[in-house]
Amino acid sequence: MHEYRIIFVRFLTVLVPYSNEYRWRWNPWIFIVYRLLAAFYSTGSLFAVIVTSILEPGDHSIMVYLTIWTYIILTLYLVLAAIVALFCHIYMDTHRNEVSNSILVHSLHIKTGPLDNKSFIVEEATSTTSSGQADVRIVSSDPIINSSLSISSSLNLPWYMKLTWLLANIVYVFAFIVTIIYFTAVYPTLGMAGTNMNDLNMHAFNTLLVLIDSVIVARPVRLLHFVNPVIYGLLYCAFSAIYWSADKTRNVLYKNVLDWNQPGIAIGVMAGLALVVIPLLQFMHFLIFRLRLYLSEKL
Repeated sequence: MHEYRIIFVRFLTVLVPYSNEYRWRWNPWIFIVYRLLAAFYSTGSLFAVIVTSILEPGDHSIMVYLTIWTYIILTLYLVLAAIVALFCHIYMDTHRNEVSNSILVHSLHIKTGPLDNKSFIVEEATSTTSSGQADVRIVSSDPIINSSLSISSSLNLPWYMKLTWLLANIVYVFAFIVTIIYFTAVYPTLGMAGTNMNDLNMHAFNTLLVLIDSVIVARPVRLLHFVNPVIYGLLYCAFSAIYWSADKTRNVLYKNVLDWNQPGIAIGVMAGLALVVIPLLQFMHFLIFRLRLYLSEKL
């Protein structure tokens, strides 16, 4: 969990990390309005699909599809992110002094080489500057022997931030996978039936929401976090195999993609996603992350 702890230094505070969770230097309420709109939109889209499935039931429950699994995760992520952003912003406004005084970094040791001021210890961040960076007080310049970086346990990332990050890791990748599978393997088979608004929300606008989110938020992207969507994908594949085994003729959800009557193809698709597609998509989001860091520093 080191990845999740260390990033808090850049988010300024322990209690209100979302005060600086957007990447660009906007009024915080612009970011909060975006968060709320995205959460309401995804929730409404999911509700519309559920109502439609009740009024017009299909061959299978909608809950067996990867599309619905992934859109539920997208909705949970956007709703949780909106709640946390709003709560933390309000908390920061009403408890600003308390929050500032609670940021304690007991030891921050960095070996910098043969410089005049070889090290420093940051003890207390008392305020924030207009640029949104912490205003810290340097209280010691004692020499440091070992090269190390240690952060007080008080800077542990809260569970709701860890959960938000985990959900984002999964949906950032699988929104694209759902879109790719739908428009390459499913949409061409629809014929004259075409598509409707629910289909567009689930299979196209989902990826658009993810792209917008990845550009706006300040949350970092780690290459090794590709394991999160890999585990999620394997769980769905295991579920689809169990579901298929109950009726090997009727319960084929993604013909020619994840059809366990053709195990070679199914396993090949799984391997391709886990070893190639998911790492590439994670790398793409990493590049977006690096690009937004570069642009935010230049603009």
